[in-house]
Amino acid sequence: MNLTAGAPLQNGKYILGNILGQSDLGITLKATQAYLNQPVVLKTLKPNPKVAIDFAQLKQRFLEETRRFAHCQHPGLVRLVDVFEESGVPFAVMDYVAGEPLTDLVQPRRPMSEAQAIQYVRQVGSALTVLHRQGLVHRDVKPKNLLRPTGADFVVLVDYRILHPSMVGTVEPTPSLTNAGYAAPEEYQSSAKLTAATDIYALAAVLYFLMTGQHPTAANLREQSPLPAPRKLQPDLSQAVESAILSGMEMNVQKRPPTIAAFFSLLPDREPLPPIQLSNGAEKPSATVPLAPVKPSSNGYSQSPPSPQPPAPQPSTSTQATRVVTPASSTLWVQPLPRKSRLPKALVLTAAIAAACGLGLGLTLRLSAVSGIGPKIFNTQQTFPPLEDWPGSAEPVVSPSVPPPGNHTPERNRAATQSKNPTSSPIPHSPARTVPRTQH
Repeated sequence: MNLTAGAPLQNGKYILGNILGQSDLGITLKATQAYLNQPVVLKTLKPNPKVAIDFAQLKQRFLEETRRFAHCQHPGLVRLVDVFEESGVPFAVMDYVAGEPLTDLVQPRRPMSEAQAIQYVRQVGSALTVLHRQGLVHRDVKPKNLLRPTGADFVVLVDYRILHPSMVGTVEPTPSLTNAGYAAPEEYQSSAKLTAATDIYALAAVLYFLMTGQHPTAANLREQSPLPAPRKLQPDLSQAVESAILSGMEMNVQKRPPTIAAFFSLLPDREPLPPIQLSNGAEKPSATVPLAPVKPSSNGYSQSPPSPQPPAPQPSTSTQATRVVTPASSTLWVQPLPRKSRLPKALVLTAAIAAACGLGLGLTLRLSAVSGIGPKIFNTQQTFPPLEDWPGSAEPVVSPSVPPPGNHTPERNRAATQSKNPTSSPIPHSPARTVPRTQH
C-alpha cells in the first residue's frame, strides 16, 4: 500500500502528508481532508508488522480500540472524527491540533510557576480520567504530546496510541528518547499489563519537568542513576508538590496512586480550575463532581474506585449545561447553553385564550339564532309603517292638504286640484335643446 506524501485515500477524500511518528505496529501521518481543506491526523497499522500475531486479529484489535476511544469525549482530549479501510488496512482519523507543546514553554533555568503547572496537570488528568473510565490507557503522556492551542490557556492531550506492543505480547526494545523519562517501569516488561497507574507515572513525570525544567531520569536507569529530588533542582517548590511527584513516580506500581483522583488528592491546590479562556473570548466555567467506581474491563485494564468525595455543587436553575465527567478533584468543563426565551410560551397562551373566546362567541351566536332569523344579540326591535304606506305602492293614499290662510292664489288652487286628480294633468316636458352643428 502506498503511504507516501501526496497519495490519495478514499477516492481523494484524504491526501497523505508527512509521517509524524511510527512504532513496531503502527504509523501516524499528517493528511489533508480535501473537501474541507483541513489538516487531520491518520493512524494506521503497518502493512507487515513484525509481531507474532495474525494481521486479521491485529486489525480486529485496532477497530475495537478505535470504537472504545470514540466514546471518550473531552475538550482536553483529541477527537476521533472518522474510521475507514483502504486496501484492507484500517485507518483512524483524528483532529489535528495546531498549538504549542509544553516542551516549548519551559526553559532549563526558567521553569513554570507552581500554580500554572498544577493547572495544566489537572487538565491533563481530567482528560485521562475519561480514557480510564472506558478501560483505556494512553501509554504516551509526555510534554511533547500536550499542546496548548493558539490563543488558548489550556492543553490538549494528543497522539493516543490505539495499539501498544504490550497488548499483543511484544514490547518495544527501548522507548524513544522523547518518551524515555515518562515511560513507567512496567512498559519495559513484556508480560506486564498497563493500568491507569501507568499514565499516572507519566503525569507525575510531566509535573516534574514543568517544575524543574529537566526531563526525569528514565525508569530503566533509575537504579544506576537515582532521580534527583525536585526541590534540589527547584528550591522554591513546595514540599506538598514534591511529595506528589515522588509518589506518582514510584517504581513499584503498587505504591503508586491507583487513580487520577487519588493523585490529585496529594496536590495542594484542590480548588476548581478557573474558567478556560478561549481564543474568541468565550469562557468554559469549571466545577467538580465525584467519580463513580469503574468495573475492571475484559482486557485487563482496571481502575480502583476513588476515595469518597463531597457531593458536587448543584448547577444553577437559570442555566442549562452539557457536562463532561471528570475526576473528583479535577475540572468539569461545562458548556453553557443560551437561556430560552419566554416569548413563545406567552404567544401560545395568548392564542389559546383568543381561540377560546372566539369559540364561546360563535356558540352564543348560534344558540341565539335558534328562535328567529339571524342572531338576536345584534338586532334591535324595529317598527315599519303599513305596507300601503310604502313608496311605490299601487294605490297611494293622498292626505288632504290645507293651504295656509291668506295664500289662496290661483296657482296654488290649481296645484291642489291637480294633486287630487293626478291622471288628468300631463307631466310637463322641458323643451328640447337644439345643439348647433359645427361645420368643418
